[in-house]
Amino acid sequence: MGVKGLQSYIEKRCPEVMIPVSLATIGHRFYRHHGKQAVLVIDGMSCLQKFYHPGIPWVYGGQWRQYVDQIEKFLKALERAKIEPVFFFDGRVENKKRDEWVKRRISNRINVAKIFEYIKETGCEPSEKLYHIPVALPQLTIMALKSLGATVHNTRREADYEIAKYCKEFNCLGILGQDTDFIIYNIGEYFSSQYLKLDSLTTISYSRNVLCSKLQMPIYQLPLLACLMGNDFISREDLESFHKYLGQGRIPWAQKLVPMLSNYAASYGNRLLSRQDITYIESQVFGRDRSKFGRIHESVSMYYLELENVGETMPERRDGQISGNRVRPIHATVLELTKKQQRFSDSIVWNVTKTGIVDCGMSFEDDNDPNLPSSSPVLRPVRQRMYGLLYGIGVKAKNGGNGMKVEGDGIRARAEGDGIGVKSKDDKIRVKAVSEGVRVKAEVDGIEVKAVSEGVRVHAAGESIGVKAEGDLTRGLTENPRTTRSDAGEPVAMPTDHTQLVVGQNAVMEWHVYKGNPLKEPDIVPALPLDSLKDGTPSLEYLWLHSGPEVTECRLLTYLACMDCSISMATIKQIPPEYVIPCTLVNYFLQSLPQDVFGEIELSAFLATFVTLPLYDVNALVALEVSEVKGKGIHLATMFMRGVSTAIKVDAACGKPVATGDELPWKYFDGKLFHAKYLIALQTTNTLVLCQKNEDVAKLFELLRQCVLEGRRS
Repeated sequence: MGVKGLQSYIEKRCPEVMIPVSLATIGHRFYRHHGKQAVLVIDGMSCLQKFYHPGIPWVYGGQWRQYVDQIEKFLKALERAKIEPVFFFDGRVENKKRDEWVKRRISNRINVAKIFEYIKETGCEPSEKLYHIPVALPQLTIMALKSLGATVHNTRREADYEIAKYCKEFNCLGILGQDTDFIIYNIGEYFSSQYLKLDSLTTISYSRNVLCSKLQMPIYQLPLLACLMGNDFISREDLESFHKYLGQGRIPWAQKLVPMLSNYAASYGNRLLSRQDITYIESQVFGRDRSKFGRIHESVSMYYLELENVGETMPERRDGQISGNRVRPIHATVLELTKKQQRFSDSIVWNVTKTGIVDCGMSFEDDNDPNLPSSSPVLRPVRQRMYGLLYGIGVKAKNGGNGMKVEGDGIRARAEGDGIGVKSKDDKIRVKAVSEGVRVKAEVDGIEVKAVSEGVRVHAAGESIGVKAEGDLTRGLTENPRTTRSDAGEPVAMPTDHTQLVVGQNAVMEWHVYKGNPLKEPDIVPALPLDSLKDGTPSLEYLWLHSGPEVTECRLLTYLACMDCSISMATIKQIPPEYVIPCTLVNYFLQSLPQDVFGEIELSAFLATFVTLPLYDVNALVALEVSEVKGKGIHLATMFMRGVSTAIKVDAACGKPVATGDELPWKYFDGKLFHAKYLIALQTTNTLVLCQKNEDVAKLFELLRQCVLEGRRS
């Protein structure tokens, strides 16, 4: 999010800071001088809308082959320019940025509602004014980059700090991104991804030297200027009294405030700030409010790249994270593999096992159609079984292995009769009876547990941590998703029994966007054992550290159990491996959704998409025309892609029974092609018609159809 107001100030008051450059020219010049490629560190999240620009059809669920082709062209252009890219992607949302994250998600949902309203009224594609990126775009971008041979890193927090640190440590050419914090870090050049032209590799560079010259301040004090303007550590509200002091009782306009702040920062000279300097500055900025002391020191340390243990398990209370000692211990080798997987692949395993917090923010679904469920609650039972696998719920071991015990100062909640009881080793607990139930508040951790009607709502007054459960406590999430929603259509998240739930041990804190969820607090989602496996939940040690035919089969069986799949192992082995994920997902939808939501028409459209996609090259897919846009088709495509994203995460947790190369969705799905097949299926489900009268394709269609219908439970 960067330094508050700095971007607009530069554009309006100091445009000379923005210097047009050619990355190709810079790359070739570097190569001539050094005899090697220049390393450019790229903030991947800032480039998503540049790669998947509005010129690529975006409403149908993803034109993935066209998108991968776009990325490949960009990588080849960098290669010709003698530039080696290293991509970084955010790992998780930090709690101090949660409010802003929620605001953006709510704004996105308003925009999505307008998109579906337009589609229903016109039957046409929306204009670029309503542009919205497809779901799962960051995850699939990482997969695309890796499949094309690019170097990709996932961070354990928002990426800007690790990007800057990597740039400094490896003496990189610079950073391509769009975050004013990169102006403040005194490392390399900062190139704009917003102004980047993919074909010519031209953009602008933000010059720190020009900025400091215009503001008449030394470059060493840019970190202090950022703190005084407001950033991710220090809010504008925290600075209000100081800004009023500078403005003699009134907060000056930005064009006056920024020079005032730069003059103040310049008074500390061309040197690094000492701890004594910072303590004095904090006394001036925050006055007697000592609760805010330390924020400027932490912020300046970040810009100096001196923070320690960034991205490790976060035990600090004020950031809203669970204590590190609450997380279930993991085998050392598995932990190392988890770190490696998180760093270079997907962060889901790390987030679940080390923080207990999972985010899923983007939604492209019709919240106003009462007959169409949101994908998050539909897929919740799959995630619950994956969480159970990662936490070892149901592992048959001598020590139990279920991680149900709370150590240290962790707080645990359990049902006591019709109420809620909270036990903690911390004695600063007070209990207050209220009309609707019992409220238990931990003053240190800020946890509040309150019975609401027949259910339970748990949230942290300060950091919005908790569980929401509305309805009958005995109803679990293993039921059909449509039957676990309230009359208002709101999905219900609640314990499946009266055992205690501890985030990080047998439950996960989910921040998911779905119909009826106001995002005022996260859902606490219980982890479930894999009861369908005769030997119970297998351990991660067995799945990840062992090899051999039995282990290979166990991995696939575990994946099928997580997906609640009715297809037999023998049948799964008969289909091409690239169809395992889409077929198991479609099988799950057939069993989990009502027939009027996902029936013969929807099944035929998806299968036809899977089997006919190889008949098209990128140009043919670009040229493909859709005669009418259907809201339900858009919703189903989003639900499918959200399911693909979930299934890929499940596959990772199970030890990769489906190889990475067979997971790639552009091998079996294209949004526009699916929509075309859906329109045909509404008229006829004739196999040959759907398969473009290609008999070989029709045979594959029938094979997949028999596969997904096998053992289907009504």
